[in-house]
Amino acid sequence: MRLFTHQQFRTGARSVGAAAMGIAFIGVPSAAYAAEAGTPVALGTLNTASTQAAHTELDFAINNPYAAVDWAKYGQYKADFHSHSNESDGSPEPKDQIEEHYKLGFDVMALTDHNMLSSTMDRTDDSNPNNAVDSQYLTPERALQIKNGVGRNGRGMTYIPYATEQSRADHLNTFWVDYQNQPGATLEENVAMAERLGGISHINHPGRYTGADTMANGGADGAAIARDPAVVKKYTDLFDRYNSLVGMEIINKKDGDSYSDRIMWDEILKKEMPKRPVWGFSNDDTHSIADTGYSYNMMLMPTNNEQEVRKAMVSGSFYAVALVAKRELGNAFQGNRLIPAPSITAVVVKDGSDDSITVEGKNYSKIQWNIDGKVVAEGNTLDLNNYESVVHNYVRVQLIGENGIAFSQPFGISVLGKRSVAPAVDGSSLPNGGAAVPGTTTKGAGTGAQAQPTNNVKVAPVAQKKPGKLAQPRVGTDNDTLPQTGISGAPLAELGWGMLSLITGAVLVYRVRSRAAARDV
Repeated sequence: MRLFTHQQFRTGARSVGAAAMGIAFIGVPSAAYAAEAGTPVALGTLNTASTQAAHTELDFAINNPYAAVDWAKYGQYKADFHSHSNESDGSPEPKDQIEEHYKLGFDVMALTDHNMLSSTMDRTDDSNPNNAVDSQYLTPERALQIKNGVGRNGRGMTYIPYATEQSRADHLNTFWVDYQNQPGATLEENVAMAERLGGISHINHPGRYTGADTMANGGADGAAIARDPAVVKKYTDLFDRYNSLVGMEIINKKDGDSYSDRIMWDEILKKEMPKRPVWGFSNDDTHSIADTGYSYNMMLMPTNNEQEVRKAMVSGSFYAVALVAKRELGNAFQGNRLIPAPSITAVVVKDGSDDSITVEGKNYSKIQWNIDGKVVAEGNTLDLNNYESVVHNYVRVQLIGENGIAFSQPFGISVLGKRSVAPAVDGSSLPNGGAAVPGTTTKGAGTGAQAQPTNNVKVAPVAQKKPGKLAQPRVGTDNDTLPQTGISGAPLAELGWGMLSLITGAVLVYRVRSRAAARDV
C-alpha cells in the first residue's frame, strides 16, 4: 500500500480514483500544514500553528501619571529643582547661576542653597549671615526680562520662590515654604514642617546617607544596600505619612551619589504603588557653571507658571532626563548638554480589555520596560497580558539614545479581574494576512485584523483582544452556526475529503483481501 504525505494529498491526491489505486492517507491534513506549504486557507478556518487553547487573562487598571496631559497642546518645560551658589557651597554668584540656566534653555529653576531661603531672582540682601562673600542677584530689570523670555522668543523662565535644601539631617529640598531648619532637626521633622506650612518636598540623593552610593564590587555592594528592607522602610514610612513628600531624586550631580538610587526607587515603588506614587526627579545639584545642564526634568504643562509647575510636581506630569546614568549608560558615558537628549512625546494607555501602554518619543534608539527593577521588554508598546506572571503593582519605561536617557514616572497597576478568552486565530492565517479579499470587508488593520465576509458564509464576531492575540472564529451559514469539527485546524471541506479517503481506502483493502482469501481456498 502506498502512503501519501499531507502535501501530496493537498497537491493531487484528492480524487476517488486515488483510493481505487490503493492509496491510504496518513490522517486528515491540517490547515496548519497547508499554511506552511503555502496553500491558501479558507476564511474562518483555524491555523493550528497559531491556535491556542481557551484560557483566562487578567484585566488591569492602569494609573497613568500622564492622563491629564494633552500631548498635542501642552508644552515641555525644562526644569532644575536643585542648584547652588556662593550663598552656600557653590562657586558662582546667584546671578551667574541663574543666567547659566537661562542660557541653557531651562524654563523652571529653583536655587536651593543650604539652610537659607531664596525668595526672588532680584533680592538685594545677602541672606546668609555666615557667608563671608557678598552674593549678587539679578537687577529688577534683568529679572523681569528673564521672566518674560527676552532673547528667547518670549520663552520665559519661572523661578521657584522660597526654595531651600534643608541640610541639618539627611538633605531634603522644600519648595514654597518660608522655613529654615535648625540644628538637630531630623529628616521627618523637616518633611512635616514643609507640609504644615503648605509646601512640598522631595528627598535628595538618599544613597549618600545609606551607603548605597558605593561603587565597590562593580556596584554590587551599593545595589545590596539599596535593596535592604530596613533601608527601604526608612523612606516608605515617610511616603506613607506625608502626602506633600512628592518623590525622590533618582539622578543627582552626574549620578555621583545616586548610583544605586534607581534601584532604591524600584524597591520603594514595589512597596508603595499603586496606592502611593513616588515620583523620580533628575537634578544637577550643580555647584558650578560647568556642571549645569546634565540632569533635568521635563514638565508637561499647558503654560509655564508657578501654579502649573507645582501641579505637575504633585501629579507626576513630567519625566526625568539624564546625560549621565552610570548603570544604564556606562560609567564613562557623558552626554552633550548642548544637543537634544531622548524625550517622550506621547503616552497612550488602554486598560480594562486591552491592557497596554504605548510610548512615543524622539532621539532614542531603544525603549525599555522596567518591572520590579528589571528590564523585561523593549519596544514602543507593552502588553501587560504577556507579562502577567511578573507584573505586580507598577511599570515604568526608559528611552535610551546616543545622548542620554529619559525615565518615565511609574504607572500604577492593579488587577480588575479575570476574563475568559476563547481559542483564537492569528490574523496571519487569514487570506493576505488579514487584509481584505474580494467579497469581504476588513475591520482593523495589520496582523490580527479579522476579515468579515459579505457572502452567505458568516464569521461571528471574534473576541479578539488586540493585534497579534489569537481569537476563535465560528463558521456557519445565514441560518445557523455549525458545530466545531473537533479536529483542530481542519476545514470542513478537508474533513469531508479525509473521511471519503478513509472509507474508500478501507473498502479497497477489504476487496483485495477478500480476493486473496478466495484464491487461497
